[in-house]
Amino acid sequence: MKLLMAYLKTAMKYIKKDPKLLVGTIIIVLVSLMAIFAPLIAPYSPTKGNLVECYQSPSLKHPLGTDSMGRDLFSRIVFGARVSLAIGLVIQFLSSILGITLGTVGGYFGKFIDDIIVNLNNLMLAFPRILFALAIMATLGPGLINVFIALGVVSWTTTCRIARSSALSVKEEEYVEAARAVGNSNVRIIVRHVLPNTLGPLIVIATLGVAYAIIAEATLSFLGLGVQPPTPSWGAMLSSGRKFIYYAPWISTFPGLAIVATILGLNFLGDGLRDILDPHSRTEGQM
Repeated sequence: MKLLMAYLKTAMKYIKKDPKLLVGTIIIVLVSLMAIFAPLIAPYSPTKGNLVECYQSPSLKHPLGTDSMGRDLFSRIVFGARVSLAIGLVIQFLSSILGITLGTVGGYFGKFIDDIIVNLNNLMLAFPRILFALAIMATLGPGLINVFIALGVVSWTTTCRIARSSALSVKEEEYVEAARAVGNSNVRIIVRHVLPNTLGPLIVIATLGVAYAIIAEATLSFLGLGVQPPTPSWGAMLSSGRKFIYYAPWISTFPGLAIVATILGLNFLGDGLRDILDPHSRTEGQM
């Protein structure tokens, strides 16, 4: 508990000094709370429509208006935060596990193992990630589980490159040589010495990776290959609202603003974490 309080105290010190980190933290905390307590916050059902109230502009009854089926947009955006954050976190978790494992193993062992992983990484980078994800979705079909699979498969390359670069540097340190000299196994050295000293940049990449996953899911849903109706998804709401952009612009405007705000918060949070975890960037910023 004392260690946790010390970490929180240090984090609060940096948050107060860095306006971007403060703004990013506030945005992500608000979006997370909105997703967690969606049933308590949303005044209406996100899936139940009322054809009598179609295309209503923002009002006291419906703060963000209603869509083409009379569904309350505020309620749908609140529940859509659950979908976006869940997809972002799950996809980044899957891609981090795959990327960190491959990158660390390749960087630590080197030789032909590293060559295989590097070539596989380069092969994946040869294809635009979103097009690769579209091809996978076209094969598997739309749906939430398939979104996890498609984006998880294409999102590990950056994490792999960072993990490999960090492992190449850390494995030459004296404490790793000492651990190897006293007879520690390679697995123990990687888990106890290499990974803990490469997590700094990987945490930053993971934060930015969540932002990418949210954008990618919104893109797939916009094209009709992501989360399927009636489940509220910000990307699908954008897609459905584009047909009414001229006489009911709020249907697509507010989901778009929700995506922009969330991505902005994640990017600010990632930049702030980079400044905290990377002493070189912090020193350069003070010069």
